[in-house]
Amino acid sequence: MAEQIPFSTIADVLTKLGSSAFQQIGSAFGVTKELTKLTKKLDTIKGVLVDAEKRQEESDAVKAWVRRLKDVVYDADDLLDDFEMLQLQRGGVARQVSDFFSSSNQVVLRFKMSDRLKDIKEEVEEIVKEIPMLKLIQGKVVQREVESSRRETHSFVLTSEMVGRDEDKEEIIKLLVSSGNEKNLSAVAIIGIGGLGKTALAQLVYNDMRVADFFQPKIWICVSDDFDVKLLVKKILESLSGGDVDLGSLNVLKDSLHEKIRQKRYLLVLDDVWNDDFQKWEELRTLLMVGDKGSRILVTTRNRNVASTMAFEEGQERLYPSLVEIGKEIVNMCKGVPLILKTLGAILRIKTEEMLKLSYDALPFHLKQCFGYCALFPKDYEIEKKVLVQLWMAQGYIQASGVGNRYFEELLSRSLLEEVTKDAYDNISYCKMHDLIHDLAQSVVGFEDMRRLINLRHLENQGCGSLTHMTCGIGELSLLESLPVFVVGTGSKVGRLSELKRLNNLRGQLWIEKLENVMDAKVESREANLVEKQYIESLGLEWSYGQEEQSGCQTLPCIVRLRHLRSLKLHHLGKVEYMEYSSEGPFFPSLQNLYLSFMPKLKELWRRDLATQPPPSFPCLSLLLINKCDDLASLELYPSPCISSIEITYCPKLTSLLLPPSPLLSQLEIRYCGDLASLELHSSHLLSSLYISHCLKPTSLKLSSLPCLESLCLNEVKEGVLRELMSATASSLKSVRIQDIDDLMSLPDELHQHVSTLQTLKIGDCSHLATLPHWIGNLTSLTHLRITNCPELTSLPQEMHSLTALHTLSIDYSCGLASLPSWIGGLTSLTDLEIGSCPELTSLPEELHCLRILKSLTIHDWSSLTTLPAWIGSLSSLEYLQIRKCPKLTSLPKRCVPSQPSTYSKSLNVHTYLKDAKGKKVKTGPRLLMSE
Repeated sequence: MAEQIPFSTIADVLTKLGSSAFQQIGSAFGVTKELTKLTKKLDTIKGVLVDAEKRQEESDAVKAWVRRLKDVVYDADDLLDDFEMLQLQRGGVARQVSDFFSSSNQVVLRFKMSDRLKDIKEEVEEIVKEIPMLKLIQGKVVQREVESSRRETHSFVLTSEMVGRDEDKEEIIKLLVSSGNEKNLSAVAIIGIGGLGKTALAQLVYNDMRVADFFQPKIWICVSDDFDVKLLVKKILESLSGGDVDLGSLNVLKDSLHEKIRQKRYLLVLDDVWNDDFQKWEELRTLLMVGDKGSRILVTTRNRNVASTMAFEEGQERLYPSLVEIGKEIVNMCKGVPLILKTLGAILRIKTEEMLKLSYDALPFHLKQCFGYCALFPKDYEIEKKVLVQLWMAQGYIQASGVGNRYFEELLSRSLLEEVTKDAYDNISYCKMHDLIHDLAQSVVGFEDMRRLINLRHLENQGCGSLTHMTCGIGELSLLESLPVFVVGTGSKVGRLSELKRLNNLRGQLWIEKLENVMDAKVESREANLVEKQYIESLGLEWSYGQEEQSGCQTLPCIVRLRHLRSLKLHHLGKVEYMEYSSEGPFFPSLQNLYLSFMPKLKELWRRDLATQPPPSFPCLSLLLINKCDDLASLELYPSPCISSIEITYCPKLTSLLLPPSPLLSQLEIRYCGDLASLELHSSHLLSSLYISHCLKPTSLKLSSLPCLESLCLNEVKEGVLRELMSATASSLKSVRIQDIDDLMSLPDELHQHVSTLQTLKIGDCSHLATLPHWIGNLTSLTHLRITNCPELTSLPQEMHSLTALHTLSIDYSCGLASLPSWIGGLTSLTDLEIGSCPELTSLPEELHCLRILKSLTIHDWSSLTTLPAWIGSLSSLEYLQIRKCPKLTSLPKRCVPSQPSTYSKSLNVHTYLKDAKGKKVKTGPRLLMSE
């Protein structure tokens, strides 16, 4: 495949050389004469690039010349970038610049830059000398489509050799012969990448007998390169007459055309159309409008813009459905490209590549480089449009994102990129390349190293899970602004942590991984200079799992004064015991989220320099998450006026937790802190959700009033904790979950004060719970009640019949129940009922038939249940019936199993599951239809 011509790079180099900035640099370094000569030589080369692009296909010598040219042009571009970098440094600190340019450094640098420029100039001169020998012709470089030799097509096809296109053919024929459109002329387009079989599909349609019977006459025209209206009319007349037609005036040709097609329903196939000029199409369409109603034009094209241009009149709404982009469906089955399915031989593979190459040859040069850049991405990779445009900008292909967006849309319309997903505003957000197009992109760029980090500002490496290290020298990219992930490597030839020293323009996210590879933690962390990364908003520091003990790092770098930092995540920091801070300057002035996870040696969050030093404050902290900190014994959280959520989990040695006044705290979660003996919570008036789990020690609670608490979940705590919380809580609770409280024998009376607000009550695994209080019937707002695995609970109070708002009732594994109370039938709002693990129960209460709006009924683990009542078939709202592990139940009532379901005019779907004691399904049919 041909080499990619560096049109844009040469243009950029010439632009830089002609700028006033480089005139000044030339004078400063004494290289003005050399730069002028280089400019003239590059101008000469620029003039023959168009011819070189054509000629390299047939000449290995020209291809080698292009390869040499690319190398030297990129070297020249690098040299000019170095000049620009020096210019940026001159605009920095005056003293440093003065030292640099007025000392012996200036002389050394001048010779170095002059030598590089001399080598480049000499290589360019050698390349220019070869132009006459290669017979390259001067021509103007314009942003136009490069002419290419395209194939001539015809209408004949051997249908016996065509497979797998019957559905596509039938759909197109249906569109063509449909009588739904009363217009004189309309178009149907087949769109897809080269080699997809568009022409072959059109040939199948063209030669179908139904099409021949419906259309008279039929005309096949191969358009290809030139959409010349006069020439197209001549070709149409030649197809109709079967002979040559003199190319007279367009008016004479028009009269002859109208004589042939007037009042006739014709089919015109325009194969391989590339033109998307609306004016040219409108001129042709006007000449063709004299046919009978139902006349059609069938277009094959690679460009979606062609289809949209030819399918609609200017200003019309897209109401006509015949423009069906069958290419979309074809592209979805791209793995079955006809030319590849037909044979696996190399010949057809070569033909496919040649046809795809036409799409590339037709691109303007500014699109060729953007297209070639996409070869960097792996096959099937979903490319974010925004990132792709930024990368084009970083390469210097474009200057503004708006231009990049237009280039993107152009590549998309030419089927060289494919839409993957759209955002909420119907804008394309992600795209990818078809496998064959990706092969094309790789072949046109050859082995060229496009990973030149010239003026790089954005390096997107997020999601690269196999990344083992950063490249050595990445720290020289001082203009870099985006580097989401930095992986610390091992050895002297990979990027170390110190590479971050000069990257002070980084902003957004920075996640530093594999910190176990840091050899000298104090030295390298100081050299990384994190304290100067003032634009970082999200910082993550992580040791690899299982490698925590290999690190010698026991303290963290001082990053508390990063003024824009909003999120800090510390993971697997195996030996870090604390984080130092001083009272000087602001303390995390913008930090909102703090995550500490898998830090087994952490003993305290912050260590003060002096005992008299005031505690740190977090003025903006909103979320605090501490997880898996095994040695953390006490936690004193300092004032954080904005904190709204705290989560502390798996800190087994934590004995005390002091929460300062937190006026905005709304969520508090404490789990798996087995030694927690003291919890102080002050002035948290907005706390709405509290979750305490697996904290078994007799905990001392010091609580202020919790007037806004709505959700309370207690799991594996002592009963005293439940009672203290109930005492501190005003009448605001909506949801209470009590789980695995062994010493709980009855619900605390303090819960009674929430009779008007409580909506959900879940009680589970309370092995000593023997009774429910009578006042439970006063919970008139209760909609969900679940009682699970309370074996000592032998009865339910009669007062529960007053729970008329109850929607869901679940009684499961409460083995002490000898019978179900009859008042359940009075819970008229019940929609979901589950009764499980009641070995003594033999039947359902008769009153259940009153539950007219019951939608779901689950019965399981009833070892004594033998039959179901006949009235169960009268539950008219029932949609879901599950029966399992009822070994003595072998059949359902007859009313539940209609003998002839099709005879029921109105029925409900009820999914049933009958299982025996071993869990084996009892065969009742996959679905029952219950008659109403």
